[in-house]
Amino acid sequence: MRPTTHSSATSLLTVAAIPFLLLSSSQEAGIVTRVNPDGSGERLVYARSAVGRAPDVARYLTKAQPACEQGGTREEAGGQQANQWRWVNPANLDTVGEAEAKTLGVVHEPLSMYTKHTWQETVTIDRGDATDIEVQGQAMAQMTYIVRMPGSVTSHSPVGEVDGNKVTWTVLAKDCPKTFKAESRTFRWGYVALWAYVLLFLLVKIAAVVPRIVRMVPRKPRKI
Repeated sequence: MRPTTHSSATSLLTVAAIPFLLLSSSQEAGIVTRVNPDGSGERLVYARSAVGRAPDVARYLTKAQPACEQGGTREEAGGQQANQWRWVNPANLDTVGEAEAKTLGVVHEPLSMYTKHTWQETVTIDRGDATDIEVQGQAMAQMTYIVRMPGSVTSHSPVGEVDGNKVTWTVLAKDCPKTFKAESRTFRWGYVALWAYVLLFLLVKIAAVVPRIVRMVPRKPRKI
């Protein structure tokens, strides 16, 4: 049986490209994705900028993630900076463009004690209305990409910073498109509990049958 897969080349939740002007207009910008075992998850895009750039940044954030269940702006640094975000909680992460989530469960690997999870997404940068001068002047514009996996991360690419179930990458706009991949695993406690119950059931049955078998065995006659 094939692994459970959630994938889509088109998007209702987010476009496949991040506006270049979002990165060049912000002091910090990024994407945070939480992957759940059932294919659902959370998606957050955020940006921190000077207050004067906040309206433009808000527009670029909307392009990066059209769907939004919660969002807002919080002023920081004595009102000099604006931290903005857009958050959504999709029932299926297959609404994320250029992304794929896989789960290898008991059906796929029945002898394994772990369920394996894989997340992969390709992020591209949309130049949009940026001029050649803006692109060249902001060649070092960068973004942060974070994914939180179910269970501990076992592998990832390209090289990033791993902290338990979280992987963090920092990528320059000029290096995109970039594909991020992470794999993790969760221990099958329910699976183990089921086998423990089966084993206990067999032991109880054996304990009940053995005395009857012993009584049925003929005894050797005593010597006089």
